[in-house]
Amino acid sequence: ELLAVKDGRTAGEYCWTLTPFAPDAVFAADPTVQRVTYVDADLWFAASPQRIFEEFESANAAVLITRHAFAPDVDNSRTSGTFCVQFIIFVKGESSPVLSEWQGQCLAWCFNRYEDGKLGDQKYLDRWPLDYPDLVHVLSRPEWAQGPWNATRFPYSEAIFFHFHGLKIRSRHSIAPGMYFLPRPVIENLYQSYVFALERSLSLLDRFTNSYSATWTRQTSTTRRQNIIGYWRNRVRLSISPSHIRIPSDTNGA
Repeated sequence: ELLAVKDGRTAGEYCWTLTPFAPDAVFAADPTVQRVTYVDADLWFAASPQRIFEEFESANAAVLITRHAFAPDVDNSRTSGTFCVQFIIFVKGESSPVLSEWQGQCLAWCFNRYEDGKLGDQKYLDRWPLDYPDLVHVLSRPEWAQGPWNATRFPYSEAIFFHFHGLKIRSRHSIAPGMYFLPRPVIENLYQSYVFALERSLSLLDRFTNSYSATWTRQTSTTRRQNIIGYWRNRVRLSISPSHIRIPSDTNGA
């Protein structure tokens, strides 16, 4: 069924189509697994998620979802959804009614556009608390699940994880954080830390492969040290505007 719809969707749309099937794939691969947490690849944890799991366990639910919790001036919940497909917990067996319906919905329609109350795999979540009130728990602390769309709403220090939606490496001198305005403390305390984490990840990957992904040019180790990540060290002061973060090319200057 998945292969039958693959050719009619972009790579991104097909990845979204696969999302509701991922938990069952894990349950099938290892029968001892009793709980799966779906995590978006561009999430970064500023603290342990243990408090989220404790709240979920206290709720005695089968599924946990998190709100977008948009800041009022950028509220896009009508088209993007009240809830975000970013951190979702599923309990084996008990979550099956929710997963089964979501799988059928994404097989039937999962595209990168807003249409008839649908958007990708995400808008389907709006119905979950209504249709499955005894199974689905909504995280009670939206400030624990932050992203650029609520960076002006919550103190960054309260985030358990931050969703770096839209961040792109433009060149070795420039990083584009996306379409949302970001307060300076968020950039200095979260985005810098995230880029340091990217540097560590790339260094780890490079121990096992001679090339980066298609979006990262293969380089010698000497050239790589001079690349974009290195410019984020403490000796660099950032020049920031609402539309982009620019890293000065002169690392010895102010």
